[in-house]
Amino acid sequence: MLCVPLPFGRELQVRVRLLNRNPVWVQGISAMTADHQYVVFLDYDGALPSFVVDDVSALQDEFCLGQGYVFQSGRRNFHVIIPEKYPFVRVYEILSRSAADPTFVSAYRANKYRTWVLRVGRKGPRLPPKYVGCVPSVYPDNLKSLGHLLYLRAVGAGDDVLMEPNDGYSGVIHAFYKTKHW
Repeated sequence: MLCVPLPFGRELQVRVRLLNRNPVWVQGISAMTADHQYVVFLDYDGALPSFVVDDVSALQDEFCLGQGYVFQSGRRNFHVIIPEKYPFVRVYEILSRSAADPTFVSAYRANKYRTWVLRVGRKGPRLPPKYVGCVPSVYPDNLKSLGHLLYLRAVGAGDDVLMEPNDGYSGVIHAFYKTKHW
């Protein structure tokens, strides 16, 4: 990847990817909750950790969002889960204002359930995303999805997870999908 520094703390990234032709099945979880609300999922490709933290912090300030939980899904690839519940339109607005991968932001259109899905399992030879830390917030009291909170605890976020207030629905919707991008 070619990275060119730009003014104002930005960088231009140019990369070429060789994609596999044979798709593989991948396990993910849905941003949709049991009561048809949505949590915030963000997917950053080719990003530095500091860029991800800065973007999540800006979103927290702009939209009064709570804590974000960061997973590393590749060398410079990250997922963020903010387990607060909002209507679809609000989550789409948040994602649209983020610096997350634009393909991910509009990926709900490719899913028959009209939701965002983050990978949680292996992707070909790549390991599942690994929890690397949280982006704290001064807005911790928004209603959260209990199912997503329990998922975060189960995959390594442990004591970082703020469990209250939550909706009492303990399930997370799992999704299985094919991808060539591994």
